[in-house]
Amino acid sequence: MTPPSVALAGMPGAGKSAVGPRLAALLGRPFVDTDRALEARLGMPVAEVFKRHGEAAFRAEERALCLALLAQGGVVCALGGGSLEDPEVRSRWLQEGTVLHLRASIKTLLSRLQGTALSERPLLADGDLMRRLEALWGARSGALLAVPVQLPADHPGPEALASLARERVLSEERLRSLGGALRLVVRTPSGGYPLWLGDGALGGAGAALSARGIGPGPVVLVSHPSLEALAGIVTRALTEDGYDVHGCRVTEGERHKTLVSVERVWDACLRAGLSRGRPVVAVGGGVVGDLAGFAAATYLRGVPVVQVPTTLLAMVDSSVGAKTGVDLPEGKNLVGAFHPPTAVLIDPTALGTLPREELSAGMAEVLKHGLLGDPGLFERVSRGPEALTVDASLLARAVAVKLRVVEEDPYEEGLRAVLNLGHTFGHAIERVQGYAGRHGDAVATGLVAASALSEALGLASPGLGQRVREAVARWGLPTRLRGLSREALTHAMGRDKKRQGRALRFVALRDVGAPELVDDPPEEAVMAAWDAVLEP
Repeated sequence: MTPPSVALAGMPGAGKSAVGPRLAALLGRPFVDTDRALEARLGMPVAEVFKRHGEAAFRAEERALCLALLAQGGVVCALGGGSLEDPEVRSRWLQEGTVLHLRASIKTLLSRLQGTALSERPLLADGDLMRRLEALWGARSGALLAVPVQLPADHPGPEALASLARERVLSEERLRSLGGALRLVVRTPSGGYPLWLGDGALGGAGAALSARGIGPGPVVLVSHPSLEALAGIVTRALTEDGYDVHGCRVTEGERHKTLVSVERVWDACLRAGLSRGRPVVAVGGGVVGDLAGFAAATYLRGVPVVQVPTTLLAMVDSSVGAKTGVDLPEGKNLVGAFHPPTAVLIDPTALGTLPREELSAGMAEVLKHGLLGDPGLFERVSRGPEALTVDASLLARAVAVKLRVVEEDPYEEGLRAVLNLGHTFGHAIERVQGYAGRHGDAVATGLVAASALSEALGLASPGLGQRVREAVARWGLPTRLRGLSREALTHAMGRDKKRQGRALRFVALRDVGAPELVDDPPEEAVMAAWDAVLEP
């Protein structure tokens, strides 16, 4: 089987042309320098192409070549510095190929480029070289930092850097071989991280760490007692790759997502001698992922965390993004931090260990994602369990909705609030119930209430609420609440408003796939939404 193509990306002077041939030789694959290949194809130097035809014409030729090399597979490429600025080139290479960013400081780039023939580099030929480099980095840093594999290129020579690159490439390819794992890349303001999705991904934990530049050494694995089998698979995979695994078991359930549990993780990190740069691996559902992520965010002011979700809810929602946190008696996730994971491993086979009711509870988040941004997904899932296979393709489609939102709004400053569809109601339900039920059940009922609110506000056409109610019911999820009062539920919502010091925000729907944020809706509309889910 032909391996994915490998691309070296970086600023001028980072060493792509020096490292590339050496890496290709180590891998036993052909090497292509895209600038030289384009010069051969066009019959003139790059600078001449810029002069005669303009940069736009050059970029069009460059784009076609980059995509052709990706489709060819099995080659090592030195990409032109601006290649990844093209959204399609960047997206496809990050998902289908293996991209490594050779990252060097401006000082290093300057020292390497001084005295060279800058006339061959049209974007650096005129003006002060330092200023030109700084401006170029400003334009390209977003695309280059989105590459998950970042290789420091200041000090190692080409041979050492090629050897390190080979290790990263082989680790990435090993991950792809696990059940044909799909690789997605989540872009963040500080860079990017990979999300691997496929059968057998649990066994790729060591390869995932290696691909991210974290070699053998101590690792703290956080899980809970009922997941011994799955945690054992991850532990064996890490141990076989030379990692020293220190287990930390926390009590499962939302009621235990507290600072007491976080202290247990901190203690495990201390006992393991975890230093900065050494990871915490979270194996479990949303509670384990949230509290382990928060512990990693705060231990030594931040160590890496790898999320290995084992529930449907965690796979499609809580493991994706950067939010971590724990609960206080006054409400959920009142203490937390934004701490992007180093990697996410999603293994659909882990769902086989879930009781049916837990799988259904997770389906509430899948329905939510369909309602937010994928009408086809909503229609597919709303038919119920008899008409649906929960596999990697379904998970990828649900994850894609959240990825689009968190990439555009990583710190929940605006758009990301739409992910709370059903949650303003759901969180109030959980508080009044004392967190005794499943989160997915509360979200499911919250979706019914949110759709009823949408109709009461006149945003959605009559009938949307019934469609949502029927979809929720087909999964055996609650559409009605017994023994709760509007007053208690409304009071629970008020705590949110008092804490935030701003309008109480709801997510409503104009239609499936068309969410809208609504601040402080009329009280009668909120009461109508509660009446839609409360037993008379």
